[in-house]
Amino acid sequence: MGVRVERKGAISLIRVDGEVSIETAAELRDLMLKEIEDGIIRIVVDLGKATYIDSTGLGILISGLRKVGKEEGDLKILGPLAPQVKRIFELTRLDKVFDFYDNEQEAINSF
Repeated sequence: MGVRVERKGAISLIRVDGEVSIETAAELRDLMLKEIEDGIIRIVVDLGKATYIDSTGLGILISGLRKVGKEEGDLKILGPLAPQVKRIFELTRLDKVFDFYDNEQEAINSF
């Protein structure tokens, strides 16, 4: 998995490439926590190039959502999602928890 961060003003865009699993998710967690510690509480996680996500990855996203929510921020998901990634969100009903966007500018403008 590869993860990189771009800042768009006061918004952090975290781009994920590849699998988000127990073996790789620490990188996503560490980058997200660093952004939050730096005071960035509006985060967009781009999963458009994610090929797989497991419960560890979902847990990191939920944790990030809770942390920014405590600071009156938000975490949004950018796609479009691969079918298997989308299915995991649906099976866990997290598609009802997160806001999903297929367009980067729409995700950024939603804050």
